Amino acid sequence: RPADVDAAIRAEANARLTATAPAGFRFDQATVQLAAPALLSADGDVARYSVTGTGQWVAVVSDEERDRLAAELAGSGTDDANRILSAVPGLQGHAIDYAPGWLPDRMPPSAGRIEIRVDD
Repeated sequence: RPADVDAAIRAEANARLTATAPAGFRFDQATVQLAAPALLSADGDVARYSVTGTGQWVAVVSDEERDRLAAELAGSGTDDANRILSAVPGLQGHAIDYAPGWLPDRMPPSAGRIEIRVDD
């Protein structure tokens, strides 16, 4: 049944890609996109197909890395904070939100008051 085949292909792809994730990354199973199976050969009741697909690995940011980054950002102005965040390996973008709005646009002097969120 096609649904069973699709589930088996996805399970195998997830297992292989999870096992080969680079250090510091995890495979995001929700990003798997598979192409239509291509028939390689058929012999009686047995057919061989090839399936290609894509997916993404997502960087894993540990609590220690968040604490280190918060300490580095503590007390910095917007320009310095943007420079620091732009230098983080693997970071594809960032946004800084100062709250409440009446505070000056600079990082708090205490790293414990800086919240770092990572979007998958």
